[in-house]
Amino acid sequence: MNQTEKQSFYLSRIQSAEQNKLSIREVVQQNNIGAQSVYAAVEALHQKGGLSTTKTSQDFVKLPVPPLTHDLRFGLKKQLPNG
Repeated sequence: MNQTEKQSFYLSRIQSAEQNKLSIREVVQQNNIGAQSVYAAVEALHQKGGLSTTKTSQDFVKLPVPPLTHDLRFGLKKQLPNG
């Protein structure tokens, strides 16, 4: 994968953040760099294959879904002007 000098710089910061369990926001604040630049570099590195997009099921929380109830009383109570 060919990287620009900037992408290499951001990649090293991003990998360091992942190892230290820091957010991108914290990396931006610690290194005094622009957030837009970091997010743009992340996107470019994802597209080039320089960053993995590994999300595990542990990263997500399963929420309970309430059962659907069909209420037949729902309807329009007023005739609309278009018929």
